[in-house]
Amino acid sequence: MKKINIRGVNFDNVTPSEAIEIAEGYIARGEQCVVFTPNAEIVQMSIENEDFKNLINSAELIIPDGVTAIGDDTFNGCCQLFQLVTALSHAQFNQLIADRVS
Repeated sequence: MKKINIRGVNFDNVTPSEAIEIAEGYIARGEQCVVFTPNAEIVQMSIENEDFKNLINSAELIIPDGVTAIGDDTFNGCCQLFQLVTALSHAQFNQLIADRVS
């Protein structure tokens, strides 16, 4: 899966459908997976704390929590990550997964 490094945090370059498929795959296999949804404050904390950044980057799926997380000038607006941020909040993602599990 392609990653997009934004200030040290390796966000997954996935569409909303792909993020759900990835999470569903873990559920179907009975495997646990860590999903982080960093916002701008979490990205800033990862800049300031190497151990914290390593923890965030250890997740199986990293998707942004809001546009501010990707507001860096180096962001390439053509990638799928932008689609995910504008199309799906982390609360909606969590609800979609919860609905499919129950």
